[in-house]
Amino acid sequence: ALRDSEARLIAIANAVPAMIAVFDAGLRCRFHNRAMQRWFERDASQLDGVALRALLDEAAYGLVRPHVERALGGTASRLEFLHQRPGKAAASLIADFIPRQEVDGKFSGCYALLSDVTQLREVDRLKSQFISVISHELRTPMTSIRGSLGLLAGGVVGGLPDKARELVDIARTNC
Repeated sequence: ALRDSEARLIAIANAVPAMIAVFDAGLRCRFHNRAMQRWFERDASQLDGVALRALLDEAAYGLVRPHVERALGGTASRLEFLHQRPGKAAASLIADFIPRQEVDGKFSGCYALLSDVTQLREVDRLKSQFISVISHELRTPMTSIRGSLGLLAGGVVGGLPDKARELVDIARTNC
């Protein structure tokens, strides 16, 4: 029954698309799922017992280390950082580090959950760029339209019938 339960939990962890790992107090990997293997392009034996420092580039490790230390002290921590893998484009990762507490209350390591959000950040960037371009493209004609409506409302072409003046004022206000 214990083996079946363990097999089910491992199957669940392996089905999760996010990277899951357990690090001991010395920051060595003691458990990982398949997503972790795929991300780091290593098989299980190449991740078992590997130090966190060996998995990350120097810049990423410098950012991650204080968050891991917080988790080792009993406080969960989250950060987003860029990770540069050799031969690959930099990737944006969100990492959650959760304290691993033993029955006696002592913290013996941390759980790590990492998600690649590179594509989401690219979509956000493209959305912002699109809105910026559209805003700029609409601003010029809208300024001309608003100016023309102001001239009409000011009587430059002569007096307007009340109904027409009302419509011009609505259009100018909403422009």
